[in-house]
Amino acid sequence: MEQEYTRFKKAADGEAGVFGIDLDSRKKKERKHRLEIKKERRNRQRNKDRSIQRRKKESAAKQERNCNSERKGR
Repeated sequence: MEQEYTRFKKAADGEAGVFGIDLDSRKKKERKHRLEIKKERRNRQRNKDRSIQRRKKESAAKQERNCNSERKGR
């Protein structure tokens, strides 16, 4: 599938007269875009993991406080 896409792109570039530098700059832009998307996904996952860890800590602290208050009440 990707080979077909690449072949189509090359044919379109050839017809449009785009070669060399223009082609390289477009590839660089596409690569940069892919890397940005990858970075955004990674950051989203990292933030999600952090929020999960924070919620776990908060619930553990809440349970600890409840446990301590029950002991004091006895």
